[in-house]
Amino acid sequence: MMKKIFTVVLALCSLSAWAHDFVVDGIYYHKTEKGCVEVTFKGEFLNSVANEYIDTVVIPATVDYEGTVFRVVNLGQFAFAQCELLEAVIFTDIERISWGAFWGCKGIKSITITESVQTIESFAFYDCENLATIYCKSSTPPEMIEGAFDANNETQLRLTSTLYVPCEAIDVYKAHDTWGTFQDIQCVPEVETALHDIQSPVSDLRKYVRDGQLVIVRDGAEYNAQGLKL
Repeated sequence: MMKKIFTVVLALCSLSAWAHDFVVDGIYYHKTEKGCVEVTFKGEFLNSVANEYIDTVVIPATVDYEGTVFRVVNLGQFAFAQCELLEAVIFTDIERISWGAFWGCKGIKSITITESVQTIESFAFYDCENLATIYCKSSTPPEMIEGAFDANNETQLRLTSTLYVPCEAIDVYKAHDTWGTFQDIQCVPEVETALHDIQSPVSDLRKYVRDGQLVIVRDGAEYNAQGLKL
């Protein structure tokens, strides 16, 4: 049933013009409320361009366009949809992960949901069949709408993925109406991270793959795709 609903919504979106308003550093933005933007796809329609996002995308907390500074608050509907060459998305200040934002992102194996995220909408990670680990950094579980982690083959990623949460909040997550449906919930102890620094658009940021894993280098230190120092 959920798959049928998603298919209908996707068909409607392909007919609706949700053009991006501007692009900065290869990231496409759509203006929302005053002073705020959300990350979106390239072009007027969802399928206008294929794989506009590849490798690792670092979402800044703010973006300057023609002298106006906007807060980047959402990953918009279908923002990264069908970007099968996308491997990681790193952010710090995102508040909402919208409908189908990561739909079909088969290259993503892990995702870090920062404390800023308040809501994860239905089908946000639909058909992310290789998503194996989810790091949720907030001690208070964000709102997760039904179907957020469903997959195209009618399986549910919450039955196959590992959810890592702060140790002090593991019982809260296990008792939660939606997060508690994950079959494998583990606590991850506090470790030194530089996630905020990694997300800054700095010139000395570089990345490479080692032993099949993404390594991000910042100021001589190495971090994984979740922002944890190696």
